Amino acid sequence: MLKKTILPVLLLVLGLGLGLVPAIGRDGCGASSAVFAATNDEDVSVDVEFVNPITDDTLDKVINNLIDFVFTIALVVCPIVIIIGGFMFVTASGDPKKLETGKKIIFWALIGLAIAIMAKGIVILIRALLGVKKT
Repeated sequence: MLKKTILPVLLLVLGLGLGLVPAIGRDGCGASSAVFAATNDEDVSVDVEFVNPITDDTLDKVINNLIDFVFTIALVVCPIVIIIGGFMFVTASGDPKKLETGKKIIFWALIGLAIAIMAKGIVILIRALLGVKKT
């Protein structure tokens, strides 16, 4: 059950993150182009402007914003998963299988939260070890 719950959420987060990747390039993103539509009586011309949704200039800033987004999602989803696990634990009525499932859900939610919290620290640690200066 846990895999069936987490996999769609993970795919959603990855899909949202990867959906931003094509918009990283700035060439042509702000240019307007004409779209032509033919009707029965006349040709219609409409100007459409494509605006880049990513306002950052460097890949480093884009990656940091993506990490912040995933971190925020993890901070929102984790308590919900813990509540679901606690509900399963409390309503188990002595069924050992449901008790074990509730414990596993809570345990893995806390592991996920710990990984999400440590992710920012790991990035800072790797930057310090490699000697990368933040601009």
